[in-house]
Amino acid sequence: MSFQVYVTLKASPDWKNINKSAIPSNNVTDGISDDVISVISVPANSGASVSFPIIPIKLGNIPIEIRAQSTTSADAVRRNLLVEPEGIEQDYSYSLLLDMKSTQEFRQELKLSLPSNIVKGSAKAMVSVIGDILGSSISGIENLLRMPYGCGEQNMINFAPSMFIRAYLETVGQLTPSIKEKSLRFMTLGYQRELSYQHRDGSYSAFGDKYGKSRPGSLWLTAFVVKSFSRALSYIYIDGESLKKSVNFILSTQQEDGSFEEPGSVSSYLQGGLKSNNLVALTAYVTVSLLEYGNQHNDVKEGIDNALRYLQANLNHTEDSYTLALAAYAMELANYPLKEIVLSKLLATSVRTDGTLYWTEETRKAKKQERPWFRPYYRPRSADIEITSYALLVYAQRRDRQNGLAIARWLAQQRNSLGGYSSTQ
Repeated sequence: MSFQVYVTLKASPDWKNINKSAIPSNNVTDGISDDVISVISVPANSGASVSFPIIPIKLGNIPIEIRAQSTTSADAVRRNLLVEPEGIEQDYSYSLLLDMKSTQEFRQELKLSLPSNIVKGSAKAMVSVIGDILGSSISGIENLLRMPYGCGEQNMINFAPSMFIRAYLETVGQLTPSIKEKSLRFMTLGYQRELSYQHRDGSYSAFGDKYGKSRPGSLWLTAFVVKSFSRALSYIYIDGESLKKSVNFILSTQQEDGSFEEPGSVSSYLQGGLKSNNLVALTAYVTVSLLEYGNQHNDVKEGIDNALRYLQANLNHTEDSYTLALAAYAMELANYPLKEIVLSKLLATSVRTDGTLYWTEETRKAKKQERPWFRPYYRPRSADIEITSYALLVYAQRRDRQNGLAIARWLAQQRNSLGGYSSTQ
């Protein structure tokens, strides 16, 4: 025994019926409502299926309503079908830092640019106002906490954010139990994993002692590890002897003139704006690491003093803003007498505009045929973010709010739609 059932797909302006012009023999079309009806036979104590091929003509959620009716009963169901645009999603954002203490009204016109080959109906714009300079970054900050994994370099990329996020949220009183537990767990796991990439001489590399002396440890990575682990001492257990061993390795790479030389190698993307052949910048970076290590034994203090004298002797002819920013930060941390001169040189390479202060390096401009559509708001290289951030650290150390605010205003404008930056470290 079977039942004859009329199954109806209710008409909608949001889609087109593929079979409208060629209805199968068991389908009929209601000419008034444009409903699509299919007649099927359903055996007793069983089920049957029917399909209605359609083409959506609208993006977003479109309602689909199906009705079934026999001589004895009827039923209906409505569901939303999510239609997403084809192609690859692209977005750009523009951030503003508003200081309403000096004015009660603010106006600015923003340009909205769309490429010529945009998927019709997929464009959308959103405006948000947050009463916190780090509001857009903090809203998704838990997503920046990631389980450390991979080689010695990748592991540290994921270790460091857990430490800095924890420190910031504690400072502003916004640390939740969830983030506290998660950051502690990730730092502990990351620390234990990184130890597996330590060489016998205390240095670190991407794959540890796996390849023996043919691939020595990296000075840059070891300095990064020492700086990070020294900060993490406040949160997790760090073996002091292992850390001192790494510091001894760093000191062993110092040359007679006070500079530091890289015996190994590290991925260039991890170093950001630092070039391995730039001994002045590398020396400044390593000096910062030794200063943040904090345990100033005689040998460490001597190494720092020699490095600072090398920087003093080699900065006279340096115009590179990245090198100057690192050197200025190192000298500010050490309270070195030459710090004012270096900071003046750094300021001479800066750009001041519309109440902002930042640093940038000229790069090759993209040709039109390489990029058929240009976003209306320029996004600087990640190295420019790094240079400007080092300068902000200098002014934060000096408690200089005026210049610090101008730098923070520019950095706030460079954030992407997720509240983050094109990152180097």
